[in-house]
Amino acid sequence: MDTLPWKQELENEMVHKLSEYIHPLLKDRWAEFDVKMSVELSPVCRSNLKNIYDAFTALRNKEVISLGRYDVIRSMLSPIHVVMGEIIDTYTAKMEGVKSEMEAGESEMKGAEFKLVDEENTSRDSLNEHTRRVLEKQMAVKLADYLHPRLKSQWATFDCYLSVHLDTVCRAKMENIYMVIEELSRRRLISVGDYRLLRELVTPVHVDMGRIIDEYTEMIREA
Repeated sequence: MDTLPWKQELENEMVHKLSEYIHPLLKDRWAEFDVKMSVELSPVCRSNLKNIYDAFTALRNKEVISLGRYDVIRSMLSPIHVVMGEIIDTYTAKMEGVKSEMEAGESEMKGAEFKLVDEENTSRDSLNEHTRRVLEKQMAVKLADYLHPRLKSQWATFDCYLSVHLDTVCRAKMENIYMVIEELSRRRLISVGDYRLLRELVTPVHVDMGRIIDEYTEMIREA
């Protein structure tokens, strides 16, 4: 049960939310986090961490954390910003809640084979959609390594291209690339798996962002 994909996807969603509060660009917070990670990870390992996703992977490889067990990283992050502790608590509870619901569902569905097949098909469709959304968020985190309001020159260039599609008031509210993706999606200028316009906007800023979008577009379409 613990290895089911839904649990990993909930973790990915949790880490995306955490990335709004902890990132190398937030230098003071990341420096404090780095000190705390030094208890578990070597200097070489920590120097290779580009974002909170990488930190989770490294700590999991050391068996410091695992799916649904985040006590150690919670103790690292909560003192930096209390909301991060709340995020971890919320998603840990979600994992336990979904697990309980699934176990109850399995018990109730014994002997109802046809109904089970129908529900599994519906669940699979829902899970695929959730997977695509999670991949989109992961793509946004990768893009944020190259494009963020704190990277003033790059963001100014991006803002210039973006002005063709979003007005000044709207653009002023954009705090990160994921908010831009959400707004462009809301306006139906892009959609999950179709990021042609986004690619046109970011590639002139840094060619690697085009490569990131291409990689995640392929993964999303295969999900």
